[in-house]
Amino acid sequence: MRSFRFLCFAFLLISSLMWGCEGCEIQEASTTLKVPFEDNFDRPSLGAMWSSEMAGRWRIQFDERTKQGRLCVEQARNNPLFLRGALPRDVVVEFDAYAQEKDGDVKIELFTDGRFHATGYVLAHGGWHNAMSIIDRLGEHNRDCSAKEQNARANCRRWTRREKVIIGKGHHWKVIRHGEKLLWYLDGKLFMRYDDPQPLEGKGHQFFAFSNWIAHVCFDNLTIRPYAPETARKEAPAPSPARSIATPSPAPVPSTPSDPAPSDPAPAFVAPSAVRSGAVLVPAQPKIHVQSNSQPLRLHNADRFRHLGIQRLQTPLQARPALQAQPTPQR
Repeated sequence: MRSFRFLCFAFLLISSLMWGCEGCEIQEASTTLKVPFEDNFDRPSLGAMWSSEMAGRWRIQFDERTKQGRLCVEQARNNPLFLRGALPRDVVVEFDAYAQEKDGDVKIELFTDGRFHATGYVLAHGGWHNAMSIIDRLGEHNRDCSAKEQNARANCRRWTRREKVIIGKGHHWKVIRHGEKLLWYLDGKLFMRYDDPQPLEGKGHQFFAFSNWIAHVCFDNLTIRPYAPETARKEAPAPSPARSIATPSPAPVPSTPSDPAPSDPAPAFVAPSAVRSGAVLVPAQPKIHVQSNSQPLRLHNADRFRHLGIQRLQTPLQARPALQAQPTPQR
């Protein structure tokens, strides 16, 4: 009996020592991550930059022929793969994710403690058998809340049922943390947003990790860089206005305040001296309306010339052979 108890105690002691050493290794890697950081996983093994308590579940699927690889996992049971090195306070994380089965469940963790699951923000695409996607804080099973409730409670889960995971498709993730905002873009479109009035930062909230429950998932083309607001596009100079050729304006026609504005050009007129001498004067741009050859010529707006001493023309058209009817110009 005593030997059995001793063996049990020794087993627990060895297990705790192994657990503690692995945790110490992750904690010691608290140096700032050199950014921009890139990892395309085109190698046979993970390397020293990655660590997990279930490292055997995390592997690189490497093709010797093409010399290309992907990070793949299944059955990790919420034992994340942590990247050694502290993240910048405001950061942009991008990668491609591939679900290899219908359950989806693509998951990452941001600003964790580098040791345990759900110690930061948890983002899951197609979780719960591809039924919903979430952003949660210090967990993934917190109470669901609206945007208004989120500002009043520290731990809150935002969720959506849009955009389920498509098997085999490379979904491109882009996650931005800036100030109190956590923005998640999926395939180039804003997918979800989390506003945290108490952002997770500082000691205990510095690391990035890929995460997994049981689904078969692969990751590739990871990039991490500090967040920098995009510079505003310089506005193109306004095009110069088209050059126009100046044309001389016509000379103004003298008028008195009592004269109404004419709706048609000034009519033809004949000076009194010309009528007495039998000569007929026709202006350069006349507008003559002739009703018939037997009736006198009617001139519009002739009254407006009375103050100039010009009389209305009453001579029939047949009696004035020098004056010929002119066609009315088209407007």
